[in-house]
Amino acid sequence: MRKARRFGQACASLLLIVLLGAPAVQAQITVEVASLTADVGETISVPVILGNVEGTGSFSSFQFRVISSSANLVFVGQDQTGTLSGADGWAVATGVPNNTLVGGYGSSQDPIVASGTLLNLLFRLDAVEAGITVELQEFKLTSNTGQLVSDPEVPSSLFTISTDAEDETTLPGSFVLRGNYPNPFNPTTNIQFDLPQTSEVEISIMDILGREMLTIPSQTLSAGTGITVAIDANSLASGIYIYRVIARSANDLKVASGTMTLIK
Repeated sequence: MRKARRFGQACASLLLIVLLGAPAVQAQITVEVASLTADVGETISVPVILGNVEGTGSFSSFQFRVISSSANLVFVGQDQTGTLSGADGWAVATGVPNNTLVGGYGSSQDPIVASGTLLNLLFRLDAVEAGITVELQEFKLTSNTGQLVSDPEVPSSLFTISTDAEDETTLPGSFVLRGNYPNPFNPTTNIQFDLPQTSEVEISIMDILGREMLTIPSQTLSAGTGITVAIDANSLASGIYIYRVIARSANDLKVASGTMTLIK
């Protein structure tokens, strides 16, 4: 069984020292990650914050790779809103091979001369797993003339996902349909199931000939054990019915069926 429906984001502040030649100038790049929590399936926004840019000189392009240690934490892109690279003239390419981000300014001017948030990295957690690490590799800042402004040494890890003991609960290891209760019923019953990860769930009620009689609209449900969905069969006649539960997650599709008896 996996634990922690929610996870805590370890806070990290990493100092990268860059030597820029004679006279020697030390430039400092810090990547600060605030304390974060998110459910499985949610998007996590992680700011990349540059410090002491004034000491390095201005720059008009950057490049780095984003590396996750687990397939359960997926890098999905970046957000420039309200950041240094969100100014007019900046363009950032995501989805370059090997999760490389390339940003550039389409002007002859040097646009960034101050410290602040370069951009926000976006990740999606597909399943709970403790100890996931993320690295930034091959980080480079260059001027508008193509001169290398900064080529920092890459830290061993940018941040680590860890279990939040305060929010620790038990998550199921697989999708399980537990049936409906009460059964027989009149006119309402509850279908119960376990979800190992956040999913879009749709429920259909059919007669014994397979004709669809009732559909519960698709809804997003968080991972958990003993999730219930209420069924109101007031519009149906007495009889035996088949119900089907379809659960679609980011990387999986599960279907299970059961029978229910309506007695009026």
